Amino acid sequence: MHAAGIANLVTMTPTPELLDDGSGTGRSAIDIWVVLPVMY
Repeated sequence: MHAAGIANLVTMTPTPELLDDGSGTGRSAIDIWVVLPVMY
């Protein structure tokens, strides 16, 4: 999605596995993290 210039949104608790997209830029795999009140 990043290569196509598309931002992605997920509704989940942030997880360490998704904090790096693997491209070597240090960018998170997720662009917009949405944490629901029950997750907070």
